[in-house]
Amino acid sequence: MRRVNYDTYRQDRAPGMLRKRVALLNAFSQRQPRQRPRHPQEEALLGRLIRAKFRRLLESGDLVRVGPRRWRWRFPEFQQEKPDA
Repeated sequence: MRRVNYDTYRQDRAPGMLRKRVALLNAFSQRQPRQRPRHPQEEALLGRLIRAKFRRLLESGDLVRVGPRRWRWRFPEFQQEKPDA
């Protein structure tokens, strides 16, 4: 059986694979990204809404900081009940 160096194989195929991936992603009909910038008042309002939701989740205990860059978002409606042991 012939041995193949996987790193060189990937380097050789990378340009073609990138072209194929871009063509595949462009083939899907998706909603196009927003072209027009948001109104400054709308931008400010969205920022306030996001911060308010973040504070509400922290206060309710649904969002818990696990580490310096890790968070856990608890969904009470999806929690399974613990079986009685």
